[in-house]
Amino acid sequence: MQTVGKFNTISEDLMKSIPQLEVGQAVTFEMLTGVKNNDPDEKERQRNPVLYPKANIPTRDRIKDPYLAKQGKDAWVEIVVADYWDKERPIERLFVPGLSDGVTNFQFGGKFSLVGGNQRDEELYEYLMITNFNQDSILGEGRDTSKIPLFKLVNTKAASQKTLTGFATLKEAVSIISTLTAAEARKIGAALNWNEFTDDDAILAEAANLARSNPEEFLKVYKDPNLETKAAIRKALDTNILNFDMATGKVNIGSQEITTVAKQDRGNVTDALTQFILSAKNGKEVLENIKSQLK
Repeated sequence: MQTVGKFNTISEDLMKSIPQLEVGQAVTFEMLTGVKNNDPDEKERQRNPVLYPKANIPTRDRIKDPYLAKQGKDAWVEIVVADYWDKERPIERLFVPGLSDGVTNFQFGGKFSLVGGNQRDEELYEYLMITNFNQDSILGEGRDTSKIPLFKLVNTKAASQKTLTGFATLKEAVSIISTLTAAEARKIGAALNWNEFTDDDAILAEAANLARSNPEEFLKVYKDPNLETKAAIRKALDTNILNFDMATGKVNIGSQEITTVAKQDRGNVTDALTQFILSAKNGKEVLENIKSQLK
């Protein structure tokens, strides 16, 4: 940003803290001004669930430079992106994402990019990185929260990595489903407190639905080292080998009380009893007793 008079007199340290753009490098921002599409046409709503009306991002702001503040100097600085200067008076640049040379784009998707090596882009980029209108302003906690953020920085590298990781997770879950047996699917269902499925195809279909809709949860349960124990406990509860009283929290095998589940843990008694069996001195014997009765 060009320093003229009192404008853009930020500290050298703040300027250095703005990540430098290499020539040809693109940085992407996303508008926070989206509104839900209420079009009566369902297909149109599905095609564009969020609409982004053209909104001006002010190219003039007043920020508090944290480095000047540390030096005990007047930290308030007026920053501006000017199209040109009338002596020391800036004529602010009009910046409306979604407009190109004054022509409205057919459909603005909410994101816009600036490219390194383009002087106008680089000047605007420097401003956007420190303005209060940026949700991710490098001012951090020093951002003026009285000003509603209009946009945020898109971490394209992180977003790409998240997409790749998500795909790998889904691929792994689906590959397991292709060889999953009904018995294994029932163990997963028992660990998740599903209702009992007597039909093999039904329980396999339920497991497949979980793998596709929530592969992270599916893999978490499938790889749980305590899956066998959880499944046995759930089966024992369903067949009344274990008797659980919700009111008192008491758990019995026959007439013998083995433990009392704390009130805050009674919403998921399977997990609570798994922890009891893993930690109790006689936990191994209790589990063997349950398994023998299940046989």
